[in-house]
Amino acid sequence: KRYLVEISLNGGSELQIGNESEMLVTGLEWLSDKSGLIANAIDRHTKQSQIYHVSYPDGLFRRITNDLDHYQGVSLSADGRRLVTMKQAINRQIWSHAKGKVSRLTVGDQLHIDSVDWIGDDSIAFSEDVNGTRNNYNIWRMRADGTEKQQLTFGGGYNVDLTASPDERYIAFISRRSGRDQVWRVGVDGTGLVQLTNVDHNVTGPMFSPDSRKVYFLGWVDSALRLFQVPVDGGEATPVLNDDIYQNWAPSPEGKRIAYLTFDRDRQRRRVSEFSLETRQKERVLDIIPETCLRWAADGRALFFTSASDGVLNVWRSELDGQKPEPVTAFADERIFRFAVSPRSGHLAVVRESITYDAIMLTPGRR
Repeated sequence: KRYLVEISLNGGSELQIGNESEMLVTGLEWLSDKSGLIANAIDRHTKQSQIYHVSYPDGLFRRITNDLDHYQGVSLSADGRRLVTMKQAINRQIWSHAKGKVSRLTVGDQLHIDSVDWIGDDSIAFSEDVNGTRNNYNIWRMRADGTEKQQLTFGGGYNVDLTASPDERYIAFISRRSGRDQVWRVGVDGTGLVQLTNVDHNVTGPMFSPDSRKVYFLGWVDSALRLFQVPVDGGEATPVLNDDIYQNWAPSPEGKRIAYLTFDRDRQRRRVSEFSLETRQKERVLDIIPETCLRWAADGRALFFTSASDGVLNVWRSELDGQKPEPVTAFADERIFRFAVSPRSGHLAVVRESITYDAIMLTPGRR
């Protein structure tokens, strides 16, 4: 829960404005007569960033904008009669990258794709927001050429962060259907929806073990993300790795190692560690920093990761023998938000993202 507070510039105690709220306020301006505030805030349920009027001193939120756009920042004129903000537009599309040949697989504008993974080498699973609110993601699949698109989950629940099992039977994902972010599973044909975890905190980052018998996931412990596992049919969640993980991680193809981004306290920087599940020791530390995604090569000898070192955000490959990382994709614009590597052919499915901003001025009675 969050709440707004007022603090005098001359010091003194905090004065709470209104009650606790689930609104995440990212920008705030006083009206000139101090009768209220104008806020840029994100609603927990819709995930939309909109402009609100906040009454003072009761702190009640009332929407000024009421659309499917997302706004960032807020600035008021001195008389409080004009408001300037930035309207954000995100477009995410799925592309294939096979032996240097690049092709776009999804069709449309303003698409919101959250995650992507291969079902074998022939099909691709992905989560897409179907109405532009960024709160209605569901799981879909399609052929590797973008045809035969099929919806697998329906209704609400914010179904995101998916991963497909190596045996090509299941898709695990994060859903809010039970009230908080938990791991769920569905068959690749859309049948057999099952909740796998039921812990007292939100979880993220599910990945199947190579034998498809369990699902790893990240859960919060003392304000840090730690690695856990749960049987593929559900059951008790048990810890796997007692080290802080910075979102990006992946199990090796043979199931004996974990690669994950963590903070190297000796060098005071983030780096990727390779952890052995057999010896329970760190085997290697790599001087790479995945920006949005980390995956193993099928032979277990290298890691693929996203890097903005070229000024964009492409996929790179880093051999575990210490060779200098080499770029795999060569996109000149946009950024790669997520990617997946097919298990046998090594082809890539990538989610490319473009973000544009427009300055918007709002005045009373019109937009």
